[in-house]
Amino acid sequence: MTDAKAPQNSRHHILVVDDETAIRTMVAKVLGAHYRVSAVSSPHEALALAGQQETINLVLLDVMMPGMDGFELAKRLKLLPSCAKAPIMFLTARDAAGDKIKGIQAGARNYITKPFKIDDLTARVKKALGG
Repeated sequence: MTDAKAPQNSRHHILVVDDETAIRTMVAKVLGAHYRVSAVSSPHEALALAGQQETINLVLLDVMMPGMDGFELAKRLKLLPSCAKAPIMFLTARDAAGDKIKGIQAGARNYITKPFKIDDLTARVKKALGG
């Protein structure tokens, strides 16, 4: 797990789940400049971390991960008190219309396909967090 150093005044906690190290690290670094970010590489790490947290304000998930896909992980995270109210955003290479529908059915507010623009990601995160 990676915890990006956030500014002292950051009240938002973002959970990033992606098995691709480069994507996970880059997203954590970019968002970590403004928010508290926990980045993990597997769905099982995400569930364990979320079970220990009081509140997670936003979840960014990949879809294709070993052991459990992001759609199933989203459903499981929504059952945890720390994530029940957290918006979910998918950040994935899967761009078929059926995948987007499945993501929305799993509780996603946003579905961003890879490759993505950092400015687009940060704008969507900011909007999802109400700012």
